[in-house]
Amino acid sequence: MNSLKKPYMLEFSCLIEGEKKIKNEFYFILKSTVDSSEHIIPVKQLRPLNIKVGETHTFYKEFNKKHKKHFIRLKLEPKYYKIKGFQKGNGEQDCDKEFFLVEDENKNIIKVPCFEWQKKETWEHEYLRCQVKGYHPNGSAILTNRENRHPIYKIGKEYIFEVIASKKKILNDKEYDYYEVLGEDGCVHEVNMLNGQSLNYNKVDRILCKVVDISHRLRLTQVKSKDPYFTRIDNIVINKTLISKYFNPIITAKVEDDKDIIQLIQQYESESAFWVFTFTNKILLRKLQEELKKYNYPVAREINQLIIIFESWIIKRGIITSIPDEYRKESTLIKAKSQLNSAIIIDNVLEELAKNRYDFLDKLDLLEDTGKSLAKVYYLILFSNIELISEKKFIVNLKELLNNLDIEAESNYNYLNKLLNLISKKKKSFIVEEEEAYFNLTSVYASNLTLEDSQRKYVYWSYAELLLANKLGNLELFNLLVGQLLRRWIKTESLIDNKHTLLINSYYHFENLSSPLKQPPFVFNNEELVVDFNKLINVDEFESQNLDTWLNLEENFIANSTIIVKLVKRTKTGFEVEFNGLKGFLPNHLITARILKTYVFEDCDFIISAKCLAFSSFFKFFLVSQLPSSDSKYFIQNNNIFRKGGIYDGIIKRVESYGCFISTASGEGLLHVSNIFDFYWNEEFIYDYFPEGKKIRVVVTDISEDGKIGFSLIELKYLEPYNYREFVDEIFSVDLENIDSVRTDDRLDSVYVTAQKEKALCFEQLAVLQLSIQDKLNSFKLAKQFYANTNNARSYLADIYTSYFQILLQINECLIKQTLKGIRQIKLEAEAIKSSVSLQTLKTFPDSEKLIYFLDIISLFNEKNDESTELLYNYSLNYSKDTSKGALKTIAKITLANNLLVSETKDEDEFSLKNLRLIYDYISNGVLSLSETIEDKHDRERKEEILYWKEMIKGDENEKLEFKSSLFTPILDEERQHKLDLLKKIEKKTDVIKKDIDRINGDLAKKAIIHSSLKTLAAFANTSGGTLLLGVSDNKRVLGLEQEYLSFNKKSDQGRDGFGKYFDNVVKDYLGDSFSSLMTRKFLRFPEGDVLIITVKPSLQEVFLLKDEEGNYSEQLYIRNLSSSKALWGIELTKFIKNKHINQLESKHITIEDQYN
Repeated sequence: MNSLKKPYMLEFSCLIEGEKKIKNEFYFILKSTVDSSEHIIPVKQLRPLNIKVGETHTFYKEFNKKHKKHFIRLKLEPKYYKIKGFQKGNGEQDCDKEFFLVEDENKNIIKVPCFEWQKKETWEHEYLRCQVKGYHPNGSAILTNRENRHPIYKIGKEYIFEVIASKKKILNDKEYDYYEVLGEDGCVHEVNMLNGQSLNYNKVDRILCKVVDISHRLRLTQVKSKDPYFTRIDNIVINKTLISKYFNPIITAKVEDDKDIIQLIQQYESESAFWVFTFTNKILLRKLQEELKKYNYPVAREINQLIIIFESWIIKRGIITSIPDEYRKESTLIKAKSQLNSAIIIDNVLEELAKNRYDFLDKLDLLEDTGKSLAKVYYLILFSNIELISEKKFIVNLKELLNNLDIEAESNYNYLNKLLNLISKKKKSFIVEEEEAYFNLTSVYASNLTLEDSQRKYVYWSYAELLLANKLGNLELFNLLVGQLLRRWIKTESLIDNKHTLLINSYYHFENLSSPLKQPPFVFNNEELVVDFNKLINVDEFESQNLDTWLNLEENFIANSTIIVKLVKRTKTGFEVEFNGLKGFLPNHLITARILKTYVFEDCDFIISAKCLAFSSFFKFFLVSQLPSSDSKYFIQNNNIFRKGGIYDGIIKRVESYGCFISTASGEGLLHVSNIFDFYWNEEFIYDYFPEGKKIRVVVTDISEDGKIGFSLIELKYLEPYNYREFVDEIFSVDLENIDSVRTDDRLDSVYVTAQKEKALCFEQLAVLQLSIQDKLNSFKLAKQFYANTNNARSYLADIYTSYFQILLQINECLIKQTLKGIRQIKLEAEAIKSSVSLQTLKTFPDSEKLIYFLDIISLFNEKNDESTELLYNYSLNYSKDTSKGALKTIAKITLANNLLVSETKDEDEFSLKNLRLIYDYISNGVLSLSETIEDKHDRERKEEILYWKEMIKGDENEKLEFKSSLFTPILDEERQHKLDLLKKIEKKTDVIKKDIDRINGDLAKKAIIHSSLKTLAAFANTSGGTLLLGVSDNKRVLGLEQEYLSFNKKSDQGRDGFGKYFDNVVKDYLGDSFSSLMTRKFLRFPEGDVLIITVKPSLQEVFLLKDEEGNYSEQLYIRNLSSSKALWGIELTKFIKNKHINQLESKHITIEDQYN
């Protein structure tokens, strides 16, 4: 269930200002002396304590989890009262009781009941600790016994107790097992059993307990008990050879840096049954991973057989029953069984691989056992080198398997998803994603019409991925993959018409991701994949669709008129829009209305006024911008209403035992528990399965007369089966093998963002195929919008190319008019564009180097100075050394010849125009053809990383990100510098003043700054991990670490290495030796200086900071609280540690993929 993130108890001081009557009851009005907040408390609670208006008292503000609200109560401190004697009870009810007689401050003698362990014979104290509960009418106090000084037992000490009975009790609707124990005081006390003790049939006579508190009885906790589930390895594994090979060397190892082995040795030696989990799910899986990476299948199989033995023992022995929480117990058992089933399949796979490492597909009968065939295929691909697998044979086997596969079987559905994710990940070894970051497009004049071997393999594995997406019914991924394959196929076609057909079909699939599944336009025969053009949309047919509407849109564009469009779908990057049946897009950065900017639901129905910014008649696509609210023609209408049978995106707003209240774009409604699943599920866990804030798609099944809406999740099963299965799988899947699993929402977001980038690449590819400079310009304008829409750095480069093509149009205009009058301005613009291209752009996009060359040619044209001549000569000389750049050499020679001879010709303009025509023809056809070098790639990756972190620094600090100006150097603001100057001017400096100076800019300041950074790292480790940037100020400025480098005495230490050593030593001092295993660090060079990026993983164990702000030893635990680090104390600390241990127990089951991937 959701944890309540509110303070349990807050202490504050209040003035009692007066009284007021609320619903026939009188209340005191309390005003906080801290923040002036007002509170109320019933007068009847305080009257017995003689509390009066005008007095100031201390109160507790306490949060009650059951009622989910705060209560105020008076803080009363116990006091000591002088004991005047003892007295036996004299009534029928208390005749056996004994009382203290104590004297209050008014000399009144008051009777206080003795605890059972308080005897007159053993009592040796003069005073009794009591708390005032109220006052009698005569003014004497009503006292409660609060004594905790036991004559035998002391708080915090350990003692042996005799067990006299085993019992059960119910508290807050939960059942607990406990022992009744007899103490040396002759009293019976209680202590909870440890996990598993209730199942231990061996009689327990005596136990060791620690005294936690003392009141009317001792509050005890067990210190040590023999684990009833502990078993030595020779009682689990019969094969002694396996024990000697894989267990004995580890248990006798002398290691200092392997935390898993250290944990195993400690558990085994202390006879903890959980050594089995550590050995099975950490040590063995790690060993299995190591052998599989070496493709040592025989040894890997032996290790996996050990895993089978141990998982079977875990299930049969019943150790899981020691888990107190029923839900976690059931979940862990299911996970263990799933892990065992997987290990059995893996055993079969490893046997196959050991026999046929390279040709297992030839000898594998996948139809022999269809229930396990898909799982076998998954593990065969997982454990093999994909580069050695015949992709063609794999597709042959996969098609046969899919034709005979029952998709309704739960395990088949899960393994289809797993295999899909695995292939998507592994195919990247053939073509890295960065390839698409460049103009890797196909020219009209391309001579190479074949795919390279790595590209071909990538295409075939993408086709396998497509078959899986098709079987799963994943519309979005299917259409994305079809589009990507068709775009890549353009390279193999020589006919321009075929290139256009492939391109328009590719774009169609990116534009229509949610279109119903069709047979993919590919034919796989005789192990060869080809495109079936008969299944593709004809270009002429596509262009003829909605022709009148399209002409109307073009007229509005030319006239810059306002149009009315309908917003039909929200995506991560903007809104899909419609104009009389034509599809367009409104990007995020062109939205003006706040309701649209903050709109989070996919389904939408808005009508707005807009203007068409750009369009493509080839793709029948247009981009719009929303009018600003200040425009007289601004218009927006929200038509989002509920309709019965409609599917809506929602967010869970509130959860009750009977259902979930869902918020959608059209309003709110109830998803009743009876309409959630059509199979049995434990409705008690509705709070776990449906947390507040979770996204969910629902179907409207009921609209009552008074407007109340009823939702159903069951109906989604019939309308959107894939999304329904994904949702159910996300909640109930206990299969831990798929570490690459992605939430459906995140996967769809990723598909949509990728589709936007792919559309931009389609426009770029179209620009390459187009012959008209004006058409190229229009295509680049649209590509630029798509890149800007996805925050892609390529948007900047597309902008440069847009400006470049505008210059080419101006040159062409000069050529048409046969005049050089505008050439001076053109050259200035070319120079301006060239100057705007930063070194960073050149390194990120190496292809832009060619663009710079062309801009240089334009700006140098007709220049007669020596500097220009030398530059053109060097260009010609350099390009002469590379035969692939002959055209570039020719352009340089033409420009050089023009500049040398222009002053000697009779008609300079005619001569120059002829040369300009030659240069123009070369340049207009020579863009977008260079490939990236290895050196360029490395430089670009570094620049991309800097760009990424610059964007992160622009944002705010959060739970997983924090900035620190330095590690140990005080960086003083004006206020602190002024204070320091004043303190230094004082002639006679006392110790206090010296310490104040030290705290501002001395050794204490240095230690406080170090403490602040290390506190952040500890908090990251104790929460969800995070990243600390050293060298970045709170106001998001990169300061660099060079000042700290120079503070080291040794010259050799004044750099990254010296600083890194110092940092590592500080981490060791403040966080211990083992913390380095949770941390990675990396220096990154920004223009302003070095920044150290420290990334911390979440820790399974608690991480304590070992020094305080002054560098003294002190253990303190911190966690992240939003964008700051918070220290935990008392009950918060206890709860945190308890939950940490429970989570650790839950995480004992780790799968092979968790280790292998």
